[in-house]
Amino acid sequence: MKYYPLGTDSILDFYEGEFESCFILFHPFLKMKNHEDELLEHTRSAKLDSLPKEFNDIFNSVKLPENTRIYATNTNYPEEIVIIESGIEISWKTIIELSTQLNSFHDVQKALRTSIGAYRDIFERNDLFKNLKETLEKQKMIPPHEDIINTLTKKKLFEILNFLNQKEIVIDNFTEIKTPINISDISLIDFCNTLKSSYIYSLGREVMISQYRDTFFCLLLTKKKETMQTILDNFELEGILCDQETSLPWEFDKVEFEKLLEKEKEQKISNKSSKFWSRLFKK
Repeated sequence: MKYYPLGTDSILDFYEGEFESCFILFHPFLKMKNHEDELLEHTRSAKLDSLPKEFNDIFNSVKLPENTRIYATNTNYPEEIVIIESGIEISWKTIIELSTQLNSFHDVQKALRTSIGAYRDIFERNDLFKNLKETLEKQKMIPPHEDIINTLTKKKLFEILNFLNQKEIVIDNFTEIKTPINISDISLIDFCNTLKSSYIYSLGREVMISQYRDTFFCLLLTKKKETMQTILDNFELEGILCDQETSLPWEFDKVEFEKLLEKEKEQKISNKSSKFWSRLFKK
């Protein structure tokens, strides 16, 4: 079974023969009713060269690469049951409306991926990241966490699977033994606590949810187009319905992507030339 497309090829082409339809489902931002004085990111990160000196000295002692990003888990981040009971879902559209520089879903995605160091330097948009950070701090909102299906998305998926009567699911942890779970026998919170994997699918593979690293969305896939249409007709989902041209990374159009790659190539050539001349005339 195919799990997640790599490269810049069409998403639908990648899943051809297995799934006819794919929806890029955005993980929502979060605001907590009872934590308005705190900004509770799930994980905080910073590049090595931007850490306070006392920390930088510690990490430098183990000779990490210059572009290393350091992560720390926030132990005060609310548990899933607290998010279900007190969390307010904030859409990407709302973030765009509240910000001063984010004008599209593409901008939000670029800001989020820049925030975790997911891009090579040429693709980073620190201006958008800064504006997103300022907006979230002002509004006391929490960004979605990368790499995992977050709680509010799990809640939505639980509702979708039940609505479609796809009650027997497999949580795929890449082990040989994959035991189906009947979600009609468990509560929403049990479902959220159980779902720690990046891939889940119904037993007949009518529906699959695929989460990849360094992303703030998951792929919702259906074997038949009609099933996807049923989902979209009955649930308010925020994201992008893939057409034949949609690829990853979807936040860059092909022209923009190719221009950035060419610019990166030119910079590398220029840097090599500068290093050559500096070595040639080094005293």
